[in-house]
Amino acid sequence: MVMDFVDIKKALKAAADQMDHKTLLPRNTDSVKVMQTEREVEVLTCGKRYVFPKEDVLILDVDITTAEEMSRLIARDLISSVILPKNVKRLWIGLDEERGQTAWYSEQL
Repeated sequence: MVMDFVDIKKALKAAADQMDHKTLLPRNTDSVKVMQTEREVEVLTCGKRYVFPKEDVLILDVDITTAEEMSRLIARDLISSVILPKNVKRLWIGLDEERGQTAWYSEQL
């Protein structure tokens, strides 16, 4: 056994729960302008304006909200929140967009 899966499972569940049923918006881009009030999030992009209830939005430190970026974000969060054994040398995270369409991120530890 490499390690007890319970710690990893808890961290992955926390990441999924944080993003589940949310509109995911990128913070680090010039092509999407995000403005927040106490109750709403307004988004301007591609000549369109969108308004969401604040509790339905998660703003992420990414340039774009693709499955590839989400898998990278989840992997980095996992690395920082779970103490991995020294014999674990690489971490792979796969995020399914649809059945058969998985975005993978791998990081050397």
